[in-house]
Amino acid sequence: MSHRYRKYYSKARRDPEFAQDMPRRGLIGKPTWIVFGVFVLVVALSFIIPAIPQYQKLQEIENELADAEAQEQELLEKKKQFRAESDALQNNRRYLEDRARDRLRYYREGETIFQLER
Repeated sequence: MSHRYRKYYSKARRDPEFAQDMPRRGLIGKPTWIVFGVFVLVVALSFIIPAIPQYQKLQEIENELADAEAQEQELLEKKKQFRAESDALQNNRRYLEDRARDRLRYYREGETIFQLER
C-alpha cells in the first residue's frame, strides 16, 4: 500500500492533472497545531510571569494588613482597660484609695504599714 501511495504521490508531482486527486492536508495540520500550542503557551506565560511579583507583593501587603489588624485589636483592648481604670479612678473612691496606697505609699494617721517584697 505504501508503494502505491508513493507512486501516486510522485505521479501527482510530475503531472498537474493528477494533483487534483491527491488528498490535501489542509491548513490545520499537525505542525500548525504545534505552532498554535506554542503560541498559546507563550501568550499565557507573558501574562503569568509579570503577575508573579505582583502576587508576592499582594501577599506581603495582606500579611502586613493582618498584623496591623491584630495590633489594632490589642490596642483597642488596652484602650478598653485604660478607660475602665479611668472610670474607676474617677467614680470609685475605694479603688482610688487602694491605688494611692499601693503606688504612692499613701497611709492614714495611726496606720502601720508593712511592706512585703514581691
